[in-house]
Amino acid sequence: MDTLKTSYQTLLETGTTEPTTIAIELPPTIARTLGLRLIAIGDGEAAIEFVADMGKHANPMGTLQGGVICDVADCAIGCAHSAGLQQGEPYTSVDLAMNFSRPVFSGRIVATASAQKVGRTLSRYVCDITNHNGKLMAQVASTVMTLRRC
Repeated sequence: MDTLKTSYQTLLETGTTEPTTIAIELPPTIARTLGLRLIAIGDGEAAIEFVADMGKHANPMGTLQGGVICDVADCAIGCAHSAGLQQGEPYTSVDLAMNFSRPVFSGRIVATASAQKVGRTLSRYVCDITNHNGKLMAQVASTVMTLRRC
């Protein structure tokens, strides 16, 4: 049985932004809406690139809105988790905590998610958000549940 990792690798190699439906739609709707780009995928790992448009994504203080950063991280974590699942195997976030280190004023950010512990049902991920200079801007920790039929 193909894993979603194979589908993600195809997406990465072709660079398509058009939706492809297998058991889930790739790239995810939020990725297309925000213009996220998958730049790396592996077992329990994924990296997503986002170029901020401050005319669309800024908060009233002129920095990148924290919720947008959270969306980018959540997408990277979802890709990292689903890369190890069978096609059609659903999952959901159980929790997500974000800590900001410095503001993002503009430009490219990269969300790099990696598994800290992968279990049959619950898995834990950390996602580093870095700016165009590679400086840590924020870190996200999340628990993801693979939904199993009882």
